[in-house]
Amino acid sequence: MSLGIGHFAAGAAGALVLLLVTGLHEKTAQDGAIAIASGIWAMIPDMGLVLPGVGRTDGTPLANLFWFHYWLDTHRFTDSTTGSAALVGVLILSVVWLVLSEGNEE
Repeated sequence: MSLGIGHFAAGAAGALVLLLVTGLHEKTAQDGAIAIASGIWAMIPDMGLVLPGVGRTDGTPLANLFWFHYWLDTHRFTDSTTGSAALVGVLILSVVWLVLSEGNEE
């Protein structure tokens, strides 16, 4: 079973990197809210683990629509603390990148 923090970090970091690369971070003040929502989006296929009665969808390739959830699960990347820690590291680096890029706008 994968560690949820890995999926959350992948989704949040993915959103921040997209905002930074496209320049959209300059047009919104909601970067943090977007990152959190994107992290939650990445965890939706596992909601069946938390909410009884909700079916799990993480076992199909369609789960890749949720920030490559299926790929991360099938490659067992988020099963280890090392893989999840690496994704958290990417999230931290993307936050630092965002903070530094906002400092350069002034």
